[in-house]
Amino acid sequence: MIMSFSLRWSSRFFMNAVALAAFVVVSACSDSTEPTPLDVHAVIVETEDGSAIYAHGDHWHGSASVDEGHSETLTIYYIDFEPAGHDTPPKSSWKRLPASVEVTAVVEDTAVATWTGDRLTGTLTGVAHGTTRISFVVRRAGSSTTLYEAPPMNIQVREHDHDHDHE
Repeated sequence: MIMSFSLRWSSRFFMNAVALAAFVVVSACSDSTEPTPLDVHAVIVETEDGSAIYAHGDHWHGSASVDEGHSETLTIYYIDFEPAGHDTPPKSSWKRLPASVEVTAVVEDTAVATWTGDRLTGTLTGVAHGTTRISFVVRRAGSSTTLYEAPPMNIQVREHDHDHDHE
């Protein structure tokens, strides 16, 4: 009797363990854990005054500028469709990047300008009079998967007019 109980218990335990292992394997291979695809076709950067700088194909329409010793906050948007023509898409079609992605911005010459920011906004600071370029790369958060890489955008740091500081 004890042996019969032990065999039934062992068989039941074994079958439950097999079922649990199969569930874990199927869950790990399931597409439901895959992130939702994000179609980034272009990046749009909006300046504090509402002007749009638009990455179109291999170039930008517009460029960023800031005074030496000053900063400007820029807001980052994307569009999820292939734009027709060269005009900046209507603002109603701009979208904010979700938390599932991150934006890496690299300034070529940090002696001229610097960037600090996240996927939504950044601060462009003019360090010294001159020009440089900045590149934006949109990636899955915590991953090396690149979703979009914008061409380098020109940045101009204007010489600060100290005479106007005291007016």
